[in-house]
Amino acid sequence: MRLFRTKHVARHAAEAGFTMVEIAISLAIVAFALVAILGVLPTGMSVQKDNREDTQMKVDGLYFLDAIRNGARGLQDLTNYVEEVRVVQSLKGKMVSDLSYTNLDAEQIIGILGTPKYPGGIGMPELVNRVTARVRGISGSAAEKTTRDYDIAFRFELESEVVPVVPLNFDDFSAGWQTYSSGIEANLHDLRLTVRWPVFEKGLNNWTVGRNHKVLSTMVAGQVTRTNYPMVNLPAYFFQLNQYANAPGL
Repeated sequence: MRLFRTKHVARHAAEAGFTMVEIAISLAIVAFALVAILGVLPTGMSVQKDNREDTQMKVDGLYFLDAIRNGARGLQDLTNYVEEVRVVQSLKGKMVSDLSYTNLDAEQIIGILGTPKYPGGIGMPELVNRVTARVRGISGSAAEKTTRDYDIAFRFELESEVVPVVPLNFDDFSAGWQTYSSGIEANLHDLRLTVRWPVFEKGLNNWTVGRNHKVLSTMVAGQVTRTNYPMVNLPAYFFQLNQYANAPGL
């Protein structure tokens, strides 16, 4: 009786197993799923990288936007991240001057980034300043903060545009309206920052900017004061919040 039960159990166990064909089909299904997952993995990592860079550019861009808007002069840590500030002036599309500055302190950096886009005023749009800065990532990885890792640090280009706001009125060109318009132009400005990334070096001192970009803007109420720095031979401009200049005729 016991012998019969043993044979029955052994025969039943042998019949319950998987055949080699079934195992091969199962492995093929698992392999197909793994190939699909591995195919999507690079895309997921690329999306994660893009999202991380986009967030970093938003944080760093808002940092500069707030610093310029408030005319900040005590952000001494900026000198560790801003490698170069460049001011290119053109007249009717032709370059007049191209000035590049390095080793600036924080006050000079903010002051130059506050340079008006139209130095001759909004009534002379032919004369244009293009102000850009090459910056290492401020809110990025801590591993990129050391001096030895500067070569592989993440960089971006920051372009600053300061444009006075001019109210439009197509019917009234009276002296009163001109005075009002001049007052608005002197005390209300549009501050726009364009962040482009990544910035990488192709050859010696040949920097190339990638296609990614983000635009941040705000309006600033207050006059702009000018300060001259003989060391860099360029005037700097700072916003004075809640301090307003009188328009001509007032």
